Amino acid sequence: MSQPVRWADYLADIDAVIHLAGVAHRSASEHEMMRLNKAAAIELAEAAAQAHVKHFIFVSSIAAQTGPSASSVLTETDLPQGLNAYGRSKLEAEMALSRLELPLTILRPVVVYGPNAKGNFATLKKLADLPLPLPFGTITAKRSILSIENLNAAVACVLGNAKAVGETFIVADPDPKSISDMLSDIRAVRGQSPRLFNVPTILLEPVLRAAGVWDKIGRPLVVNPQKLMALGWQPKAGPVVV
Repeated sequence: MSQPVRWADYLADIDAVIHLAGVAHRSASEHEMMRLNKAAAIELAEAAAQAHVKHFIFVSSIAAQTGPSASSVLTETDLPQGLNAYGRSKLEAEMALSRLELPLTILRPVVVYGPNAKGNFATLKKLADLPLPLPFGTITAKRSILSIENLNAAVACVLGNAKAVGETFIVADPDPKSISDMLSDIRAVRGQSPRLFNVPTILLEPVLRAAGVWDKIGRPLVVNPQKLMALGWQPKAGPVVV
């Protein structure tokens, strides 16, 4: 029978821990979400505190702050509301870690894209791969997204930065995009035309609601990353590449 991991055995003389582990992009019970996204993070953070780690960076999620859409632009001053099992597990982890005697920084990235992206962007890539026009020309709701390069730069910006300790930062590319923008970007990178056509929203919305994706693509979710940019983070703008 395997022995449980003793994090303290690995953390001696470690300056910083960047916590990126967790359950995402697959179905899981709330119990499993809490066990892996919350309890395991707390266990590691407690060991880091005992080892006197100088900086613990917890990569949380925008889901700790909001559901799949929001009617106004979100900032860190808005009351966080984890509205699903994943969001609740991340928010409760944030709150528990904040109570530890530990130099802590919390990052709340929006959905991340890049090569071999999973989740929503994997689906978007499959749509763009179809040799067909797509009926999303009328969907103009903007969504904040984040390239993997900009996420890496955000971690580098806060790492070891005394001004980041005790703070929570939303992380997103500076320019939100609609699903039609994203599909156009993906196809343009391949040298293809957008091939989008318009279907009245009154007809398209019921279909996308039935598929469970309307709130994720048909409604806005825009955040303001200015707080992190004021710290010195310089995100790059560019097309969506997946």
